[in-house]
Amino acid sequence: MLNCFNYEQTIKSLEPILNTNRQQIIKFVDSIRYKVKHEGYWVYSGLSVKEIKDYFKIERFNFESIAVHHVAAILDEESYRENGIMSLGKLLITENSFSNFFHSFGITFNKNPNGQVKMYKDNKVIGTDYTDHRLNKDQCINGFLLGETALTDRNVEHIWYCPELISHIGREILNSDRMEFQWKEQAKPSLLSFKVEIDSIDSTSYGYGNIPIHEKQEFFVCKAIEYLLHKNTHYPYDKNMIFLKEDVSIPPENIIAINRINKRDE
Repeated sequence: MLNCFNYEQTIKSLEPILNTNRQQIIKFVDSIRYKVKHEGYWVYSGLSVKEIKDYFKIERFNFESIAVHHVAAILDEESYRENGIMSLGKLLITENSFSNFFHSFGITFNKNPNGQVKMYKDNKVIGTDYTDHRLNKDQCINGFLLGETALTDRNVEHIWYCPELISHIGREILNSDRMEFQWKEQAKPSLLSFKVEIDSIDSTSYGYGNIPIHEKQEFFVCKAIEYLLHKNTHYPYDKNMIFLKEDVSIPPENIIAINRINKRDE
């Protein structure tokens, strides 16, 4: 498994994939430092799979899974330990701390015969364009290839405290901030790291159409080594968001770690 939680973990997980040791990986990264230049602005000339394979004298990368790092404000860590991480559609129609939180505000969810998830309050269907899209077209679990990015990307910092869906429903449907406030009072900002099979990752994670498994492996190895290079040269490394296929959930045994995030001043 390739795990880019941090610099040291990335090197450790690359060792068996490249059939080499830490010293050789560091030596290779040092040998390609010339690819990054800073002359008033950053320039990175890119890294090819061939360069990696030629240096390590390897024809194919042998690994089937990666670690994904996902930030969330969680109510009940034990629920994750027991149920894993569910796609949004499954999460809302099963009994768990997330769906029970909605129930406390009189909101329930149900899947109709057409397979669509509907939201109800006082026995009436409610929703907005945003909730309709999230409930039926954007249910996938996502996260980051790089653990550091999950903790530094300002675009996801707000969900350290409250899921977007909770904030939106409270603001746009209940016309109150009580729902968001109550979640923030109870939730623990956390970084969840989990194992996922490469075949369960959506093609949008690669920036282009579906590709064979060996090209996906090559993509991730390149990104891992680029991370090491960019870390060493202070180049602003990529976000590398990972999107799972819509119906994929993570079983509890594939959760690697749940780490508390220290709250910053809001």
